[in-house]
Amino acid sequence: MAPPKGKKATGPWSSRKGKAVNPKAPTGSGGIGTFKGAAPIKQDRKPDRPLAHPDSPVGRNTAPIDSARDTSVPPPPALDMRAMMKERGEKLVGQRVIGDGECYAMVDIMLTEGGAKTAHDFGKITTTADYKWGKLIPLSAVQPGDVLQFRDHVIVLTTKISIKGTQTDGRLFTQPGAVTETLKRGHHTSVVLAVNPDGSLEVAEQHVLDHTTDKLSTTIRKNTLYIKDGTSTNTIKTTKDGAKVEITTTMSWKVKGTIWPYQPLEK
Repeated sequence: MAPPKGKKATGPWSSRKGKAVNPKAPTGSGGIGTFKGAAPIKQDRKPDRPLAHPDSPVGRNTAPIDSARDTSVPPPPALDMRAMMKERGEKLVGQRVIGDGECYAMVDIMLTEGGAKTAHDFGKITTTADYKWGKLIPLSAVQPGDVLQFRDHVIVLTTKISIKGTQTDGRLFTQPGAVTETLKRGHHTSVVLAVNPDGSLEVAEQHVLDHTTDKLSTTIRKNTLYIKDGTSTNTIKTTKDGAKVEITTTMSWKVKGTIWPYQPLEK
């Protein structure tokens, strides 16, 4: 308030010229011209809500939902890019190939539509580049939804089938057989759908062979990917045409080449 009339202004309301004015006022208005450090207007904010006063310039331009949010409440969690990629991959299996049909196109479209970073965010794209798709992780830490980048990856898969039985006349018989396949992924990209108990992976991929036709598949396929050498054996006992039969299937695989696993990241 101003001093009583007829009395000289003194105290904190007195300017250098004896004029009654707030000393914080700019010098052009008669004040000393000092300024207070930056701080929200009215220090009546809660310690856990250091927000600008709603009448301040910042407060007037802040969305109501932001002004009301209590900073003691954690922000919404980041999107789960792995879950998104797994879901999209499962839905695409069996569908017609997308984009230009290349393996790169499938993963690029999935990530882009899901709001994740793509190889374009991590380097220059060329037809022979070892694309980067996110955060590089150990192969042992791969989870469904991760992206795999291959270089000269080869699986030699051998399947041996042994059929042993006793004919109706009591004679024993054996029918051995073996088939060997070579599965190549020279420069390739796929998405992990599942991690199997034996360490192999189920992947969604396009631009791969349809082994029923020996031609490029026109649909996105789900394949089993072996990432290290291994063997599995399964035996079935049954009866066929009155004869007791024991069928043993032994699968063994040898693996070589390089796989870079990437955890997809939000854009």
